[in-house]
Amino acid sequence: MRAPYSRTLADLLFEQAERHGAGPAVICGDRVICYADLARRAGRIAAGLRGLGVRRG
Repeated sequence: MRAPYSRTLADLLFEQAERHGAGPAVICGDRVICYADLARRAGRIAAGLRGLGVRRG
């Protein structure tokens, strides 16, 4: 495993989604978002940003 500082936030999120899929990632009042759903949402946001031309750097 690489040191935490060498991984991106996305790396950490997708790693946790693999480990804890249906487990709660975000709890806000009565609303609960599982790791798998959070990872899917993050992937869609990233794809949308790439589609708009956003790149690293």
